[in-house]
Formats: sequence, C-alpha cells, structure tokens
Amino acid sequence: MTVETLERNNLEPNLYDRFTDGAKRLLILAQEEAVRLNHSDINTLHLLLAAIRLDDPLLKSVFESAGLTLDRARRVAEAIRGKGDKPVERDINLSVRAKKCVELGARAANERGSEGIGPEHLFYGVVDEGEGIAAGVLESLGVNLIKLKATLKQVMTTHELPSATKPPEQVVELTFGQLIDQELANPSFTDARRLVLRLKIKGLFENPSSSLPPL
Repeated sequence: MTVETLERNNLEPNLYDRFTDGAKRLLILAQEEAVRLNHSDINTLHLLLAAIRLDDPLLKSVFESAGLTLDRARRVAEAIRGKGDKPVERDINLSVRAKKCVELGARAANERGSEGIGPEHLFYGVVDEGEGIAAGVLESLGVNLIKLKATLKQVMTTHELPSATKPPEQVVELTFGQLIDQELANPSFTDARRLVLRLKIKGLFENPSSSLPPL
C-alpha cells in the first residue's frame, strides 16, 4: 500500500506518513487477503482478516479474549462472501466502506492525541463502521460489537488490555463456532449450501438459543 494508492482512493496522502509500521503491514496483509480470495477490492472483510493475521500484541490479546482465530474467521468469511472465480489482474483499491474504516481509525487516533495511526486504530475503524462484511463475520462468530468497541477504546487510550475481557457468551460462542466448522467440513459443501448456511448463520445469530439444523 503506497501513497499513490491512498491518493487513488481519495484519502489524505499525509495519512500514510502517520501510519505505524504495524498499520502499514495491516494494509499490505489486507491486500494479500483480497488477492487470495480473488476479490476485486479491499473491503472490511480483508481488513478484519489482516488484523487477526498481523499478530500485533495488543490486538492479539483482544482477539484471544473474544475467542477469534484466523482459521475460524476465514471459514465464516468464505462461507458468507465466497471466493472470486478468476484471479484479479489489476490494481486493487479500497472499497467505500474500507476507506471509511481508515478515516474512522484516523479520527480515533486524532481524538486521543496520537501522532501515529496504529493497527488498533484501523481495526477500531472496522468495528466502528459496523455495517460491512467484517461486522457480519464478527457477529456470526458470536462477538458482541458493542463490548468489542469498548475494549478497543480502552486499548487505544491505555495501550493495555483491560482485565476480565472474556465475554460471558463464551459457551454459546464456542458451540456456534463448532456448528459452523461442522457445516464447512462437509465434503458436499457447495455454493447452494453456502447460501443456505449464510441464511442460517443470520437466523442463529438472531436466536442464539437455537441450534443449526442439518442442511
């Protein structure tokens, strides 16, 4: 991700100068995730996967407390969005929502008087935006976005992980994750089954006490 890329996406060029090495690395990883999935732009989903993949100490603690792993996030992400049919053969730009996430992250850094924009700020932007594919993946994995946002606010302010961040819904979350893994491991998992699973993920999230019936 270069200054030229930021200019092409109508972001302020001086933003790149404020990015920490971790933030720059996150954007590079997001681009790699988009290429891996044959997607034509970098959206909130790729920013989420990149944030988990980055292995940043603070974010890693946040993800561990929420029960998030790269494997589980990728599985659900691919079930919801799927992979493109053909490799992307042109420059990949930020989607409108991804640009908004970067801008919200920069605003969060500004509000806290931070000279640098770190990966925690960019990921906060993803959560704060709250309407992209990434939010759907997080919700599908049982993550409470309001609590996650509060945790990230404290992390950005203190640069320390708050104590007792383990969500009380952990039991439901693990059961839900196991159900998703079970469906995705099915050898007959097709595009049609992906669509049905997507609908059932939404239904299960709206009614956490229910179980996922067989497809």
